[in-house]
Amino acid sequence: MTRIEALGIKVTYGYGRHAVDALKGIDIDFDDVRSLGIAGESGSGKSTLAKVLLGMVTPNEGRVLIDGRPMESLPKKGAGSRSRQVQMVFQDPTSSLNPRTNVGSTIAEAIIVNDIDCDRPKEVRRLLGLVGLDEAFAVRYPYQLSGGQKQRVAIARALACRPSVLVCDEPTSALDVSVQGAMLELLAKVRDEENLALAVITHNLDVVRALCDDVVVLNAGDIVERGSTAAVFDNPQHPYTRTLLDAVPRLRYQPFSAQPRPLPDALLK
Repeated sequence: MTRIEALGIKVTYGYGRHAVDALKGIDIDFDDVRSLGIAGESGSGKSTLAKVLLGMVTPNEGRVLIDGRPMESLPKKGAGSRSRQVQMVFQDPTSSLNPRTNVGSTIAEAIIVNDIDCDRPKEVRRLLGLVGLDEAFAVRYPYQLSGGQKQRVAIARALACRPSVLVCDEPTSALDVSVQGAMLELLAKVRDEENLALAVITHNLDVVRALCDDVVVLNAGDIVERGSTAAVFDNPQHPYTRTLLDAVPRLRYQPFSAQPRPLPDALLK
């Protein structure tokens, strides 16, 4: 698997006294990490880090290395291109799909643009099957799909580029609760079958717990805690991490009682 490293990443928005440090020297190595959760509240720097990994934002300091080579030195197309190595599954699948292009053409376009050498119709059918869709979906358009089906198409399109790292931005936030669990299972499946790493950007710590082996916690552009998901969740060391975990809503079980409760005196008057 290709090694992706982000070393000393610093990103500043604005100038002078209005400058804001979105990232303050972030280091991440995907060499041994199969699924990494990048957690934090809004404004913590999660999305900026994703854009740096994708090459959409050039850091003020630091660099991204792909197999030891700076990302900017790699070609934009071809087998070793920067665009192929890291792919994004966006938060809102509806806005990330072209409403005038059917599913099969959407996936095939990613194959063509990245010069993937394969039997395109066969590869499109394989990818649809991988994400749990029948090949009949190839002729459908986004308006004919449910939210979960659109997300599956977005994942298939990203996988068509044969990436080493799949960046998932809030992968369940735009989906109904009824399909969120199935989407997490799908991401775990494609991670294992396609031999890639996942970077899951989310404020939902339950998603991190269910899907990620390791986690980094961002706060105001700094990594305040990192480690295995189990260790960080069971014994958080930083106050900010403890605050995030305490904010996760939990259902409180109240045993059912067949005995009717007495009405308040005020209602009996």
